[in-house]
Amino acid sequence: MFIWTGKERVTLKRAIEKYGERHQSLKLAEELGELQQALMKFMEYPEEPDRPIGLDELLERRDHLAEEIADVLIMLEQQVMMHDMGQNVALWKDIKMDRLREGL
Repeated sequence: MFIWTGKERVTLKRAIEKYGERHQSLKLAEELGELQQALMKFMEYPEEPDRPIGLDELLERRDHLAEEIADVLIMLEQQVMMHDMGQNVALWKDIKMDRLREGL
């Protein structure tokens, strides 16, 4: 189940009201694409084999990945709120976690 602080709930609702459900759904798709790109960049080897990735670049990639994960989580929370599906998502999460646990 999703539990938001009062401040989070107000912020999520205001964003939905300001931008609209359709826009926020499209924004989720955009943010998912950005997360995919950040993950691929984080995992990729340097384009030049003789140039190792330095610690600063690795930390920058890690930070960018964290930022994109946060964006996606916020947009997902808006979807849950817009469609009032917190209990349904929680149920599916439990089912999926059980399956994962069984495979370990």
